[in-house]
Amino acid sequence: VDALAGNGLIVVNVDAVPTARQRTFLLAHELTHHYQRQLAGLQAQQVKWMLEGTAEAVGAAVVSRRGFFTVQQYKDNWFRGISQAGSKPALGMLRRSNDWATALSRYGSGLTYKTAGLGVLMLMEQQGQRSVVAYFEQLGSGVTADSAFESVFGLPLADFELQLADITRKVS
Repeated sequence: VDALAGNGLIVVNVDAVPTARQRTFLLAHELTHHYQRQLAGLQAQQVKWMLEGTAEAVGAAVVSRRGFFTVQQYKDNWFRGISQAGSKPALGMLRRSNDWATALSRYGSGLTYKTAGLGVLMLMEQQGQRSVVAYFEQLGSGVTADSAFESVFGLPLADFELQLADITRKVS
């Protein structure tokens, strides 16, 4: 385990993270989880790929601001990793925590996180970074994930999941 976040505590195994870029990404990822929980509490986990994908997208943005890699480089890397995979998870397969755990076992953590990160990067490109914050704020106000997603992003959650599946299928 490189890092864990929960209940206002972040624990990082610095020795397991060899470069400054990787440590920057990991800390941004875990701090994002802390912020998501401030906004939405336990409801932040309603859609696991949104929870983890947002942390991945923020990690990429912070690394970019520090001058290590650009967000576009992350996006290209994630597309490349997904396209080279023989089998890959679809976002719809990554909604619940137990499905996420199954995907980690079946596809590996790299591919699973890349898929989630790519989904959120695409949402941010289409709707802006603030939209993702608005999604978690709505979850915190008691709105369901399906309602929050459609309200903020303008389409049903399942439709977006299918769109990303179509895009990743085309790159294989």
